[in-house]
This record gives sequence, structure tokens and C-alpha cells, in this order.
Amino acid sequence: MKWTAVLLLPALQGCIFVTTRQGAAMQKEIADLRGDLAKVSEINGNCVAAIKAIDSEITLLKTSLTKSVGENKADLGVQIQGIQTQLKEVQGKLEEQGFALDTIKADTEKSKAESDKKLEQLNKMLGVDTPVELSKIPADKDKHWEMASSIFLDKKFETARQFFREYAKRYPDDPLADDALLMVGMAYLEEGRGAKALGELQKLIDTYPQTDRMDAVLYYMGEAFFMIQNCGDARTLFKSVINQYPKSPFKEKSVKKVQEILKAPKTVCP
Repeated sequence: MKWTAVLLLPALQGCIFVTTRQGAAMQKEIADLRGDLAKVSEINGNCVAAIKAIDSEITLLKTSLTKSVGENKADLGVQIQGIQTQLKEVQGKLEEQGFALDTIKADTEKSKAESDKKLEQLNKMLGVDTPVELSKIPADKDKHWEMASSIFLDKKFETARQFFREYAKRYPDDPLADDALLMVGMAYLEEGRGAKALGELQKLIDTYPQTDRMDAVLYYMGEAFFMIQNCGDARTLFKSVINQYPKSPFKEKSVKKVQEILKAPKTVCP
């Protein structure tokens, strides 16, 4: 028995000997490791499946989104085409209405021009001035007077009368208000319309009985009477200026007018 043990010793060198209890423990650990590996494998499998499912959902979502965008684009294109069609229709109607309005406007302007011409002719027959658009008259008082005076000097007497009348109307308490009415009468005299001048000058006296331009008023009223061949009243007025306003610049003019009346033929002073 001794030689057998000696012969077996080299063969057993390097081997690890465990007890039965140690082997059982190792078997349990191996089983636990295998269980853990199985769980990890299961988890990995689930993760892979989940990832595949997510990838599938993403693919479906992309497909759906692409389709939706395509449909939306198609719908949007249809809507845009519809809007463009409506716009063209509206534009066409607007152009038609614009043409109709232009035609009406042209007809209206033509009719207005013809009416204004007829009214002007009628006013001239009746001796009535054609009204001036108030927008053409300056809002500033000084500029108003300057423009009225300039128009008078340009011999546009009808327009000048409108400007001066409006001045007296806007500024009745202004020191030049009575002068404005005097200029209205003078504008009629410049046109040789004595009767109209007399009417305007009488309005001046009625409106401003205390006017400081009475010498001028009486003188121009004398001229108006002389113009309509009422030489008796004309001479009376000229004499009034001479006697009542000896320092007036119209005194010398009145003296000359009296002499002119005295020398006038019967065709002028019947």
C-alpha cells in the first residue's frame, strides 16, 4: 500500500481538493450566476424589443407625417388657388366698378362744367356774381386782404368782389371791413355797372353809418349816379363832398366832376 501512494503523488500535484460542503456552495453560486445571466438576457431582450418597437413607431410616424404634410400641402395649394381665383374675380369686379365710376365721374364733371357755364351766363344776365370756393380764400386775415387787393388790381373784378364781401363777412368789426364793402362798389364801377355800385355803397352806409370813409362813399355814389345819367343826384353828392369834407382827397375830384356835369351834353345828362 505504501508504494501505491508514492506512485500517485506526482499525478495529484496541482489539483485542488474541495470538501463536499464547499462543492455545494460553489454549485449554488453557479446557479445564481446563471439566473442572473438569464435575467440580464431577458432584460436585454426586452430592451432590444422596445428599441425595435420605438424604431417601428418612429418609422410609422415619419411616414404619417410625410403623408400629412403632403396632404396639407395639397390642401393648402387648393386653398391658395381658390383664394387667387376669388381675388381675380374681385379684381375684375373692382376694375369694372372703377371703369363705371370713371365714366360716371367724367359724365358728372362734364355735366358740372356745362351747368357752371350755364349758371355763369345766367348770372351775367341777372348781374349776379358767381360764388368763389371758400377754400381758395386764405384763412389768414392779412393774406386775405392782400389777395383780394391783388385780384382787384389784376382787374378780375367779379372775383375781387367775392373776396372783399367774404372779408367783411368774416371780420365785421375789423377797421378794413367798411373798406372791403367800398371796394365791392368800386369793382362794379370799374365794370360800368352804376346801379349795382349804388346798391353796394348804400349797404355800406346802412352797415357802417359812422364809417370814416364817408367822403369816398359819397364820391363814388356820385360817380354811379353820373354813370346811369342821373346827373342831378350826382352833382348833389359831389357838392356834399366839397362842402362837408374840405380836406378830403376827393374834394378836388368832386370839383372836376361838377364841372364835367355842367358841360355834359343832353345825351349824357338829359
